Amino acid sequence: MRVSQSVAWLLSVSALTWHVSAKVDDPTADLITNLPGLTWQTNYKQYSGYLNAGNGHYLHYWFVESQSKPATDPVVLWLNGGPGCSSLDGLIYENGPFHVTDNGTLYINNYAWNLNTSVIYLEAPIGVGYSYSTDNKYDMNDNTTADDNYHALLDFFTNKFPTLVSNPFYVTGESYGGIYVPTLTLRILQGNADNPPLKINLRAFAVGNGLSSYDLNDDSSVWFAYFHGLVDETLWNNLMASCCTTPYTRQTCNFENSKSVQCQKDVEEVNNVIYGGQLNWYDIYGDCYTTTHQSGFSVDKYLHSLDLMYRKWKSANKNALLLSTVNENVPCIDSNGADIYLNRADVRTAIHIPSTLDRTWSICSSILHYTTLYDTMAGVYQDIFKMSASIYATVYNGDTDLACNFLGDEWFLDDLNLTVKTSYREWYYQDQAGKEVAGWTKDFDRVHFVTVRGAGHMVPQYRPVPALEMFQAFIANRDL
Repeated sequence: MRVSQSVAWLLSVSALTWHVSAKVDDPTADLITNLPGLTWQTNYKQYSGYLNAGNGHYLHYWFVESQSKPATDPVVLWLNGGPGCSSLDGLIYENGPFHVTDNGTLYINNYAWNLNTSVIYLEAPIGVGYSYSTDNKYDMNDNTTADDNYHALLDFFTNKFPTLVSNPFYVTGESYGGIYVPTLTLRILQGNADNPPLKINLRAFAVGNGLSSYDLNDDSSVWFAYFHGLVDETLWNNLMASCCTTPYTRQTCNFENSKSVQCQKDVEEVNNVIYGGQLNWYDIYGDCYTTTHQSGFSVDKYLHSLDLMYRKWKSANKNALLLSTVNENVPCIDSNGADIYLNRADVRTAIHIPSTLDRTWSICSSILHYTTLYDTMAGVYQDIFKMSASIYATVYNGDTDLACNFLGDEWFLDDLNLTVKTSYREWYYQDQAGKEVAGWTKDFDRVHFVTVRGAGHMVPQYRPVPALEMFQAFIANRDL
């Protein structure tokens, strides 16, 4: 399936059975009244429970109200990627109001994204975190995930929090959220156009370090590796000779789709440098962490992530790839604190996880069978802008991330042929020392492109102060 068919699949998938309940659930049933480890008084409420996506699919959500004016402030959905990784990673490590330490205790995040917005953290698709299917079947793809997420939102606004339905709504996410976020945005627009009983007040979407195009992400990683000193001059010259035609530009260097045997060998050598060692390719200047679930560096974890995100690598290394196991963590990322905290019996009770759900929480799912359908999001972006004259977007990247690097996303936006409003320039944030360079930005018609200096794959985790400034600019639709 290709993106030119994106509206067609939305029309067909919307026929899946789902009904708005005539009875509004009591949201206080999901209210978290005593969260273990929360030793300070909060000025916001939080809820945890399940949203009914239909067809026996139940998605676990954790909702934190705005610390300002929750009755009228915007509502934001946050989705982590994978595919198959939990959005609770975003809650307790990135932009949530509290974070967890390595030993599973909590502390305040002063740069939380719920300062002026309410945030829904949705564990999607089914099989991720504490989300489940009543038939224990966990076969999902890009389209069914978007449809489940849409129907979960209908349940949220219809049966859980109907008083928030008129609030401005925003879809955000990172990594494979580069697929999740635009496809869900388009699904919401199509649902609104169908004139249902409920219309979601969608304003914009934001993608952080997103996988927007497989080819551009793979190609740009080679350039990124060379210009960050990971590839030497000899190999680079070999690549130019075997993969490129003059003049040497991204358009004339076909690293990932070349039919040249020598080019394929040279690119394989680059991939071995990038992914075959102990480099933290989510933050090339950071360490590669290990946790109690690992005995030293884990090649298994690298190969599992490559299996999901780098399909050309997968096809070239089929015999080397290993399946993940329960409690598998993301390569080089320390999620030990989350593993400890979210699997505590008292925490499970506090966040209303049913005792009948016999599952250990892990940051990424080992039971989800996921099929990717899109090579690029170009057609989905184009369909979004065609369906709505007002929807805008922010695409942002931490500039030390190699997994979904800033070059690939910048090239992706350039290739959409949008009108450029402002040229590439520095943007700034304030800290105690004064005004600091936060990164670089370029504004297109309806899209803001932003880099965050010194941030890796999880921008709010690595650089919380400029990330908050960027997020607030996104909500206000203002240039940085």
